[in-house]
Amino acid sequence: MIRPTYPASGMRPSWSPLSAQGAFRLSAKAEERLHAGMGPFRLDLISPHKAGTPEIEAAGNSFQMREGRNQHYFFQEEYGSAHILISPDDRPRIMALFPSEDSAFALLFRPGQTPALRMEEGPSTDFRRDRPQTVTMKITADRRQFVLSPFMGSARELRSDREKTKSQREEFARVLSVPSDWVEPKARIGEKGREIFVSRSLLDGKTPYRASIRFPEDTILVPNSDGSFQVNIPKNAPPLLEVKISLDFPPLSPIPPRELISKEAHVDQNTLQSLSFLSTREKFMAGSWRFLTYFGRDTMMTAMMLKEIFTPEALSLALGSVLSRLSPAGRVAHEEEIGSQAELRHIRTFGELYTSGRIREAFTEIKDPTAPVYDYTMVDDDFMLPLLARDVLSDKRSSDTLKMQFLAGKGKGSKSNLDLLLTNLDFVLGKAADHGSSLIRIAEGKRWGDWRDSASGLGGGVFPGGVNCTLVRSSLDAVEWLLDSGVLPENLLRGKAKANHLDGLSQVLNNRRLLEPLKKTWSDVRKAFEVRLSPEELRERVQDYLDSETLRQDEVRALLDAKVAQGTSVGDFLHRGKTPLILRNGLRFQALSLTGEGRPVQVMNSDGAFELFFGNPSSEELQDIVTVLSLPYPLGLFTDAGLLAANPAVSGDRGLYDALDRQAYHGTVIWKWQMSLAELGLMRQIERFSTSKGSEDLVNSMKALLLKLRESEKHAGHLSNSELWTFRLGKDGMEPAAYGENPGDETESDPVQLWSTVEPAVASRQSNLER
Repeated sequence: MIRPTYPASGMRPSWSPLSAQGAFRLSAKAEERLHAGMGPFRLDLISPHKAGTPEIEAAGNSFQMREGRNQHYFFQEEYGSAHILISPDDRPRIMALFPSEDSAFALLFRPGQTPALRMEEGPSTDFRRDRPQTVTMKITADRRQFVLSPFMGSARELRSDREKTKSQREEFARVLSVPSDWVEPKARIGEKGREIFVSRSLLDGKTPYRASIRFPEDTILVPNSDGSFQVNIPKNAPPLLEVKISLDFPPLSPIPPRELISKEAHVDQNTLQSLSFLSTREKFMAGSWRFLTYFGRDTMMTAMMLKEIFTPEALSLALGSVLSRLSPAGRVAHEEEIGSQAELRHIRTFGELYTSGRIREAFTEIKDPTAPVYDYTMVDDDFMLPLLARDVLSDKRSSDTLKMQFLAGKGKGSKSNLDLLLTNLDFVLGKAADHGSSLIRIAEGKRWGDWRDSASGLGGGVFPGGVNCTLVRSSLDAVEWLLDSGVLPENLLRGKAKANHLDGLSQVLNNRRLLEPLKKTWSDVRKAFEVRLSPEELRERVQDYLDSETLRQDEVRALLDAKVAQGTSVGDFLHRGKTPLILRNGLRFQALSLTGEGRPVQVMNSDGAFELFFGNPSSEELQDIVTVLSLPYPLGLFTDAGLLAANPAVSGDRGLYDALDRQAYHGTVIWKWQMSLAELGLMRQIERFSTSKGSEDLVNSMKALLLKLRESEKHAGHLSNSELWTFRLGKDGMEPAAYGENPGDETESDPVQLWSTVEPAVASRQSNLER
C-alpha cells in the first residue's frame, strides 16, 4: 500500500487515494503524480477553520434555520457556497449540497437502525481561490451500531431512482472503459480502520467529489456488498462522526446585496439571506436542497414579482440567463442538467443511438459528457418570457441606451439577446395561432407541463387552466407592447425577423391587425374552463368530501365552525340550509385543467392568481376569483395556515380527494409564491378598480381578502421562505406545518425557495397602496 510522506509539521493530507478494498495499486507514473500532489490525486493540508457568525457580512452570507425537524446551515462566499442539512430523527441523514454543478454528498442510514443526529461542532468551511470547496463538521449519533451508505454526485440523482441510474451507468460501462469510481461512489476503510474515504469520478477521469468520515478509535467498520458500512462504535468512546467533504468544481459568482436589491427597498435579513444564497451572476437557482440550479419558470416569475425592488442589473441578469438557454425554436428551458447528471443524460442518448446502429452519432454525444442538457417539455414558461422582457424593457430606471446594449450583447452562440428574444416572440405567436381552437396541451405521454409538475398536479387533465386562461393572452399583450413601445426600432425588428426567418413575427410586423383576432380568441378560452355549481350541488359535493374520511373527524368539526359570512358558518351552510349572500347564486370558478376530451377537471385552484397579476378581468370575473380565494376550506381555498394550491372537495370525484390531499405535492397544501402572486395581483386590481364608479364593494372585498392573506402568511412564521407547507389541527384551528415530514408525503419542501423570497416586494407594494 502506498503511504505518502507528510510534512514535518505533522499536518496530514485531507484526502488519500481511494478504492473499494482499501488497497489501491498505482502505476509508476500515477505514483509519481501522487507524491507530486498533482492531478486528481492532489493532496491538500488540513488547516483549522472556524464557522462564521450566521449573518450577512462583508465576507459572505452565512445563516442557519430549522424547518420542522430538519436543521439547515447555509454558507456563501466568493469562492464557494454550500448548504448542509441534518435530519436528526425518523429519517436521519447528513447532506452537503453545492450550487457548483448541482452537486451533493450524503450519508444515508438504513431504516430500522437509524440514529438520531445532532451537530456537535461546525459546520465550518474552507473556500479559497483555485482550491476545492471544503466543508467539515462533527456529528453526534445516539446509537453506536448502525449502517450507513455514502452518496456523492448530482443532487438531481440523489432525488431520483438511484438503482435505475446505477443500472444505466453499469450498462454504459459494459460498452466503454470508465473510471472505477464512476458507476457508483467507491469507498475504502483507512489504514487504522476508523476512517472511510469516498470518491467519485467523472467520465474524463477527473475526481471532483471526495469525502472522509472518521470515527472514534477502536470503531469496527465492516463493508457490505451494497456499498454500505456496518458501524460499531465502542462503549467507552463518544459516538462521534467527523465528516469532511470536498468538491473540485469552479464556484458560482454571488451577487452582492447592493447589486441585487435597490437601495430604497426594505428587506428583512432572513429573506435577504435566502435570496442572496440563490442568486448568482451565472443564474438564479430555484431552491435548495432539491432544485439548486437554474429553472426558467422560477427565475422569470421571481423576477417579475420582485421587479419593483430588484435592481435593473438583477432584472437583466434574470432575463439574460433565460435567453442564453433558449432552444433554437425559441422555447424556454425549464431545467438544466449539469455535472454528473448531464453525463447520465448523455449516456442514455448514447445507448439509444448505439443500439440503433448510429455509432458515429453515439460517440459524438459523449464527446463532451458534462455539457448541459436542457429540458424544453413545459408549456407555461414559453409564454412567460415576453412578460419578463416587457418588465425589463419598460423599466424607467434604465436608459434606452443601456437596454439596447443589453439586447445587443451576446446571448447564445453567435446570437444576440435580441435575436433570441425575437425567436421566442415568433414561437409565442405561432403557438397562439396554431392552437387558437385546440388550446395549449402538455406534451403527449406526459402527466404534467406547467408549474403543477407532479403526477396528480393537473388532476389528470392535459390542458392546463393557468396557461390557457391567462398566460397565452397576457403574453400576446406583452408581444404587442414590445413591438409598439418604440424601445425596439421598427426597422431593426423587421430586419432581424427577416434575417432569422421568423415568418410569424414578420407577418405581425407588417400587419398589427393580425393580433386582434388572436387576442379575442384567447380571451374567450376561459369559457371552456368555467365550472358552475348551484348552492345545492355545492352542499352535496362538499358533504361527500367530508364523509369520505379524507379528513379526521376532529378536523371536520373544526372546519364546520369556520365562518363563511357574518353569522353563518360552513356547518350552517351545509346542514342548516343557511345560504349567505356570497353563495346565493352558487359558485363559479376556473377548472384546474381540461381532459383530452375537453371535460373540465372541477378542482378549485389558486391559478386565478395569474389573472390577478397579469390579466384585466371584468368586475364579474374578478369577483368570482375573489370569492374562491376568500371562502374557507372546504368551500374555498382559504385557511388560517395560508391559501391552498388546490381543493378537490367540490370536484365530486373521490379519486381526486386522495390524489390531491395534504400529502400531494400540488394538492391541499400552501405554496408561498402563489400566495404572493395573489397578493400582488390583488393590489394591482385594487388600483385598477379604485376609481371605477360602482366598484366600491368589489374593492372592499379585495382589500378584506388581502388582509386575510397577509395575516395567514404571518401565521406561517419561519415556514414563509419555504417552498410549500401544509396544515394541521391545533388548539386555535388549522395551523401551518412543515411539508415532507409525514411518511405519506409525496416529497419534501425546500427550506429556501427563490420565488418564496418575494415578501419584500409584497410589503413594499402594500405600503405604497396604503399611502
